[in-house]
Amino acid sequence: MYYICHMKQLIILITSLLTFSVTAQDIDYNNFDNKLLERLVFEELNKYRDSLGVVDLLWSDVMYKNVTCNQTEILAKGSSLYHPNLDVLFTDEFRTSLSKESQKLTGIESYNNCSPKSVLSLSENGFSSDLYDVTYQNLAKSSIIAWDHSIMHKCNQKHTYLVKGGGKGFVSISAKLNNSKTKIFIICNFSQVYKQASIE
Repeated sequence: MYYICHMKQLIILITSLLTFSVTAQDIDYNNFDNKLLERLVFEELNKYRDSLGVVDLLWSDVMYKNVTCNQTEILAKGSSLYHPNLDVLFTDEFRTSLSKESQKLTGIESYNNCSPKSVLSLSENGFSSDLYDVTYQNLAKSSIIAWDHSIMHKCNQKHTYLVKGGGKGFVSISAKLNNSKTKIFIICNFSQVYKQASIE
């Protein structure tokens, strides 16, 4: 029994060390791993919220594919951070897709049949970093810290986004190295989707 427990501890330690070695490595800008950075920002965001006693956010693939990635694609063409406007944000098709995803992930009745006449609340944080020797983990933490020092961005990342019945808010995060390889952009979109009078 002692041997089995010891082996389990050893496996956990090795796994942790391997994970740390990946996230703590300097960013190779010729082989930029946007998926890794996105995952780390998502994890750091929920750690930040947990430290404040705020419920964690769920990941939205719908918002990621339809909104957030498109925004970083636009930003990647230049070197300045701004908030690209996309018509898809408020289309009935997008509301319907986000509503279905919300109910699938939560099973909360508040999401039932709430589209296309649902209320869509969406907030956005943006971050950019000049290229220098940093790790993916440090860059993820830097984005959260930077947002925490801005009143509006801080409000976005600490807001509950709760819906009656226990429904959680949603987030999607996209990271992109610009085409000239001089900047890294991170866009974080927060959303609620709910029927009228279902927000807490």
